[in-house]
Amino acid sequence: MTDDHSKPNRRTVLRTAGSLAAASAVGSTGALASENGSTADATAMQDPISTLGISGGVAEGVVSDDQQTAYVAIDQGFVSVDITDPQNPTELARRTDTGMSEVLDVKTAGDRVIAVGPGNYGSPSGMGLYDTSDPANPELLEWYETSYTIHNSDMTEDIAFLINNSAAQIHLIDISTGNPSEITSWGLSGASILHDIWIQDDVLWMSYWDDGTVMLDVSNPSNPSMIGKVRDGSSRYPNNDHYVILTEDASVVAIGKEQLGGTPLGVELWDVSDKTDTTHLADIDPPSAGSERTSHNLDIKNGHLYSSWYNAGVTVHDITDPANPEEVYHWRSNDSSFWTAKVGVPGEFFIGTDEGISGGNNRLFVFPDPADGGGDNQPPMADFAISNQNPTVGESVEFDASASSDPDGSITSYEWNFGDGSSGSGMTATHSYSQTGMLTAELTVTDDAGATDTTTKSLTVEEGDDCGAESASGSADGFLAWWNSEEVTTYATQTADPCGVTVELDGPGFADFDLYVTYDGRTPTRDDYDDRSAGSGASESVSGSLSGTTDVGIMVYATDGWGEYSVSISEDGA
Repeated sequence: MTDDHSKPNRRTVLRTAGSLAAASAVGSTGALASENGSTADATAMQDPISTLGISGGVAEGVVSDDQQTAYVAIDQGFVSVDITDPQNPTELARRTDTGMSEVLDVKTAGDRVIAVGPGNYGSPSGMGLYDTSDPANPELLEWYETSYTIHNSDMTEDIAFLINNSAAQIHLIDISTGNPSEITSWGLSGASILHDIWIQDDVLWMSYWDDGTVMLDVSNPSNPSMIGKVRDGSSRYPNNDHYVILTEDASVVAIGKEQLGGTPLGVELWDVSDKTDTTHLADIDPPSAGSERTSHNLDIKNGHLYSSWYNAGVTVHDITDPANPEEVYHWRSNDSSFWTAKVGVPGEFFIGTDEGISGGNNRLFVFPDPADGGGDNQPPMADFAISNQNPTVGESVEFDASASSDPDGSITSYEWNFGDGSSGSGMTATHSYSQTGMLTAELTVTDDAGATDTTTKSLTVEEGDDCGAESASGSADGFLAWWNSEEVTTYATQTADPCGVTVELDGPGFADFDLYVTYDGRTPTRDDYDDRSAGSGASESVSGSLSGTTDVGIMVYATDGWGEYSVSISEDGA
């Protein structure tokens, strides 16, 4: 019998990481030595957990949505790295099958990866689109050739955003099928440099160097429209807007400014909660040590900013008060040059790529994440309210878990047990009971580190009228995708005296569809509805009371993903 206590997990690894010297780093690089042969010039509370040598000219690195794989750009393609054990990152596969060179950027969304290039000069140029559902065996789905070189890019599961270096434009490429095709392109008039981009909540944030950072509405990808700029290019000098990233709630943007070979530049923090009236909050200066120490690429998770600074190493700043950022971690060595810093598992570790383009040593570093102090995750706290704790049979009851919280992260799922054998999901849910008696409703919440908490509340269901003596049903089918994100159908009641209805949505397992319902014949929208179910996944259910003959409006909305769905309607009559 094995002893489970002898098996280190991610958190026990991090609790011991503080005792690891840099010389214990895993990978082909061995100990981290400074130029004079001494140990690394490390100014952090903890040294790196591990390193992995990667041949081929390392540049950008990103982390998969499931936090198990890192994808690292190399000169002719990319490699996939297993990071499930932060003490032992392992190269899984490498792909160099597009014919490109100088691949400086790789991005991932869902189970797909794009590798783009060349970053500056050369041919061929374009995008390799890969299926990475098996990270150990990435499959080239399509080679999309372009007439322009591509330094940087970003992607969703449906669209790739490719920067045209020479034209300083963005090209939107439909990748929802196996045959990528251009949707449209857009560029800022008179601009000469578009360096990098970030897509979040249908807004594309564009680093236009001396012309500032542009906010572009791409909710209609065939017709992008400019919202404005975070700041005008003349308002702060030098600008050199190089990289941009936002907090999860899109209220604060970090703008990395790069200056190579001169006075190094740092990072600006801006309040963008009102995109028409942005406010400068703070500046983060470059570290003081390092031959090349300007800002490069960034990441933000759970109120912390992760920055790479070439020879000046990597830093982490607490930006929970973005007007007063506080450095909580810094590490550098004389023989490294960091291209990026990206969170692996929040509160556990982040990665940094020691680039092989201009002075680094082609390595992937794994660092302890100081966001929660390097200790155990704090569990979430479940709490919810019930709209009526004495409902009658067939009456709709609303359950609201918005009072739940997580002290050091975020809640990722809400699961309901309504006490009568029925279940649901989502922060809010609606349910009606078909039996009387005292029942116990249960809520279980799960946070972004997998910890859970459960709480219960009682309610008493009382006899109502004769609702349910008569019944009827109906159904509807449809298909949603990014170009067709919502569909509306109407159900006309059929019983003599309708008193209740239940609408159930069943969609594809990999998508996130929401359900909106009205009970008076109105066409439901995301802003105008009587009931909704908007949990994670594509299976939703809404139950409500009716007061006589009416039309029930039903809208299915695709929050994420695509595919076929079916709607089932069950009507009760008195």
